[in-house]
Amino acid sequence: MGVLKNVEMVEETTTTTGTANLVLTGAVVGRRTFAAALSAGDYIMFRLASDDGNYYVIGRGQFMADGTLRRLGAERLWYFNGTAWVNMNSAFYSLPAGTK
Repeated sequence: MGVLKNVEMVEETTTTTGTANLVLTGAVVGRRTFAAALSAGDYIMFRLASDDGNYYVIGRGQFMADGTLRRLGAERLWYFNGTAWVNMNSAFYSLPAGTK
């Protein structure tokens, strides 16, 4: 894997499900897109959170020429079990439906 890039003020939404590359659907108001901050082939760490606040995933990704974010290697999943945050590792967390 190449050098990880550190970018700021980048935040996009996705409705990707399963374990596929993240299809990015646009910047959150006041933030910029991955395409504005990265070049194809760049590697980053990312945090993906559900809109309902019930889980988030931390992982490594590669920004692809088609504008998607390819998920790489093991990811760290945190989910809320109703009482506390639980941390677990997964090869790739299978994303449920909904905006993230």
